[in-house]
Amino acid sequence: MTLLVERRHAQPVRLRGKVELFRPLPKVLAGHPVGLSNGSHRKESVVRFRSLDATWEPDRVSVLEVWVGDGEWYRSGCRSLIYNEGCMYRLKGARFDNLKISHNEGVVQVDGAQLAEDADHEIVVAEFFNQQLKEQGFPICMTPVGCYQPFIHAPEYQLKIPIFAVSGDTRLDELLYITERLSLAYITASAASLFYEQVGLGLGTLLRCMHNAGLVWSDARAGSNVHAGNVVVFPYADRIGLGLVDLDSSIHCDECSGRMFQRLKNEEKEKFHRALWEVGTAEHDLRFYTGHFAVYKHQGRILLGKAFQEGYRKGVYNPFVERRIFDDYFSTLREVAQHSLAIEHF
Repeated sequence: MTLLVERRHAQPVRLRGKVELFRPLPKVLAGHPVGLSNGSHRKESVVRFRSLDATWEPDRVSVLEVWVGDGEWYRSGCRSLIYNEGCMYRLKGARFDNLKISHNEGVVQVDGAQLAEDADHEIVVAEFFNQQLKEQGFPICMTPVGCYQPFIHAPEYQLKIPIFAVSGDTRLDELLYITERLSLAYITASAASLFYEQVGLGLGTLLRCMHNAGLVWSDARAGSNVHAGNVVVFPYADRIGLGLVDLDSSIHCDECSGRMFQRLKNEEKEKFHRALWEVGTAEHDLRFYTGHFAVYKHQGRILLGKAFQEGYRKGVYNPFVERRIFDDYFSTLREVAQHSLAIEHF
């Protein structure tokens, strides 16, 4: 099992509580609830590339693949855990230090953990959406396998930790943010255009598939999940798969009027389109870019956005990136990785 970027190691703790199993789990996960007590409040997922190691061998291993050792624990984002034992599992909302509760337009949010009703909702939605993906012949990136009910309660609220078997945990914003900062002078390669195009077409098709199934990805009142950080990029046979995750605030068409559902779909499509433009373009990051890089970065986003719109409009493309195109794109790093000014900022 591989991640395309490396994760920081985590030190999980045993929690008192109940375990509910939907599918078989490794013994370490099935015996008792597990959580993270020393979680970080900021995302610390990208550490380094294999390309910066002495073990870079592009002819023997695919560029950017990093082996995740069996039986290892890793952080995922700010509040979740990854456990790998041949298969990879993600424990969502498993951080219980310094819990914070907030209210936004009537929506309750718990920083670090997840409300039981949200966890149950995400499990149901994931099962439903996975069935739609299966019918289309699309890859499934996360499958609900269990749930923890820890004996830790926020005031007046019950918490749960859903457990998913996942195909990977690399996020699109991570992948583009780091690789584009390394690309610099080689960013106009035709392989880069093909890569952006396939990603855009695939994401447009995925969102169209979700909307056709009667779902919108995220209720904006809860703080929208519609962004590139919730797009998973993972090895899939001889291709690279794309998947949409974080479904805890998804809405089914039966929960609102037809007119409201149509409005939500339109707003979500436009929001996702804007989010793809914004990958890695925060103002404080631009100081690391050369002028040439910044210009191409903008042009790359235009291509990604146009492909996304076409993918959504037609809905007939596959949510894959051909492995050849993926490897060709990242092969441009071979000559520049050791000279990039961005390396020290990982």
